Amino acid sequence: MIILRLHHHITGHHRGVTQDVGEALQLDTGDPDEMPLVSGEPGHDAGGAPERTIMSDRRIRIAAGGVVVSAALNDSTTADALWDALPITGQVQTWGDEIYFSIPVEAEEAADAQATVDKGAVAYWAPGGALCLFWGPTPMSRGDEIRPASPVNVLGAIDGDPTVLARVEDGAEITVERIRRAP
Repeated sequence: MIILRLHHHITGHHRGVTQDVGEALQLDTGDPDEMPLVSGEPGHDAGGAPERTIMSDRRIRIAAGGVVVSAALNDSTTADALWDALPITGQVQTWGDEIYFSIPVEAEEAADAQATVDKGAVAYWAPGGALCLFWGPTPMSRGDEIRPASPVNVLGAIDGDPTVLARVEDGAEITVERIRRAP
């Protein structure tokens, strides 16, 4: 059984998930691909920004350099813009433990843009018009924190272990596409 705290993004395909905030909620859908991701009462992250709900009905597949990961998108307007632009192909650029690449989405920095992000964050960097995938510290990080070059709009979270992205080389082709959307 995996214990998740709601002040962090909830990711992954897990059966029998219990959340450890206030009341316990047991989920067992039987099919990990149909597992809903859970969110509690609206709250704020450690930086004071409002949290986003991870939506199980909008999932993306990210493939680059022989590595494939999936992610769940949240309910933000920037995530909506990304979803509408899919599929997208680009060229990987790396910056520390981050992949970023230009995408055909134009969005402003959101009021709740984050100066630091969680491991596995999928985000949009407005100044560069880029999608960013984080799995560890960047050159701007202090200690173990994950700090983008400037605040980013968090769009969702990578399922499973995002450190597999470290195998992707700078310059590799990257593709982002829809996995599914519930009716």
